[in-house]
Amino acid sequence: MKLATIFTDGMVIQKGLPIKIFGEGEGSISVNFLGQNVSLCSNEKEFCLELEPLNEYGGPYEMSVTLNGEEITPRDIYVGEVWLCGGQSNMEMPLFRVDYGIEEADSADNDKIRFFCVPRRLKRDEPNYGWHFMRSYAVDTPWEKCTPYSAARFSAIGYYVAKELQQKLGCVVGMISCNWGGVRMESFTGRKWLENDPTLSHIVKEWDEKVAKLDIKEHNKKLKEADESFKHIYDTVGDGEIERVRELGVRPLTGGPDGWMLLPPFPEGPNTPNGLSCLYDSMYSRIIPYGIKGIVWYQGESNSRYEYLEKYLAYMRCMRDSFEIPDLPIYAIELASFAFFWDYEGEQASDGRFVTGENWAFRREQQQKATEVAPNNYLVTSMEIGDLYDIHPLQKKLLSHRAVMKILKHSYGFDIYADQPVFKKATFEGDNVILEFDNAEGLRIGWGGNESLKMYVADESRVLKRAKVKLEGDRLILHSDEVKKPILARYAFDDYYCGKHVYNKAGLPLSPFRTDDFD
Repeated sequence: MKLATIFTDGMVIQKGLPIKIFGEGEGSISVNFLGQNVSLCSNEKEFCLELEPLNEYGGPYEMSVTLNGEEITPRDIYVGEVWLCGGQSNMEMPLFRVDYGIEEADSADNDKIRFFCVPRRLKRDEPNYGWHFMRSYAVDTPWEKCTPYSAARFSAIGYYVAKELQQKLGCVVGMISCNWGGVRMESFTGRKWLENDPTLSHIVKEWDEKVAKLDIKEHNKKLKEADESFKHIYDTVGDGEIERVRELGVRPLTGGPDGWMLLPPFPEGPNTPNGLSCLYDSMYSRIIPYGIKGIVWYQGESNSRYEYLEKYLAYMRCMRDSFEIPDLPIYAIELASFAFFWDYEGEQASDGRFVTGENWAFRREQQQKATEVAPNNYLVTSMEIGDLYDIHPLQKKLLSHRAVMKILKHSYGFDIYADQPVFKKATFEGDNVILEFDNAEGLRIGWGGNESLKMYVADESRVLKRAKVKLEGDRLILHSDEVKKPILARYAFDDYYCGKHVYNKAGLPLSPFRTDDFD
């Protein structure tokens, strides 16, 4: 028998939730923790027993776990707040790769913040090599205290969220990182949640048909070649990546090893990052059902807009069922502005042009719709901190602060103004469009004034024309001399928006929107 690898010295246990102790193997297990003694005999491949919740912060504590007579004693345990940060490369992006991250890491020394990294694996029990932002080898590691070394290499968003929550709540905060760059939603979601959704079951069927046609021997050969290439990078780079970035300047891929972009890609198929449910099986399964307060989620760059809402909702159900927390809160980060300058010809919106096709605007719209159709999930706005030429915006501290504001309000009951303005209603009066918004107290237009704000209207021709914008209280009035009897209005509905922004009294920017539903 063996415990799940998350049960180590320095771990943080979520206050107020049942404490679930789990692992693999058959036999007898007993746990002694803070006066609770629980035992279990299991004939299954996996076991899980449960202790009563602890409703007060505290520590350090010890836990005694006996597996088939062998005693294990995790120490330096705290009861605090535990959050999971998951998603793609923007969540994976380590602190030393973002604006002022190296300077932040140099002074990061706080034993009330603890980090746990789920190893990036393609198979649950087989370590593999990798490189993305920094070299990695998927070995099991224990909970780590926040130090300059551990903070620099941890998710920047995870670090900043943990730091601010620890300051505001005054307790120990544990942050679990589980992410992989360039991966679609389907890999993070368990198979049965996709299979049981009538709108998504075709994905499972199509995947199974694809796998059935594979030459598995050839597929595994390509997998091995990819791993060996990453091992070469791992051996070449060493542990000097931070110093290289310090010397060359902070851009997310500055100082990458020579030739890393020419590495052979993972083949399409099982046990690959984008394999159906692959990362759910190989990574999430290692920490389920550990007690967590909620999830901070940053994903969507690798999916198309088609069925994105349905896939995101399936992911939510998967997480809530798997962690056995029906109202588990999820705070998703909106896709930031980014121009696909190398392709998507004709996608950028301008006067007199459509915004059609596979555009990030549609995906952001579905992220927003998710907050309207599923409870206890929230969207953190990011539009004005995007980067024209970089899919990884560097201002992760500001983004994290916005996430924390929402978390403090919606998960901890703080009486603060934490939500961005969102479109509520459009009224068409003659040649004007009157727009109303929720969370619009103190509405203002950013520096540069109304002339720098880019909003569009169109008539029955659906040809977008730049509108003049007038602010009246918490409403915006749009008008264009070129458009008689407008039927729609749009704002920041594009891959990249380069105009001025509208803010509320909390300094949060207006979310992108359109009043129409034309494709």
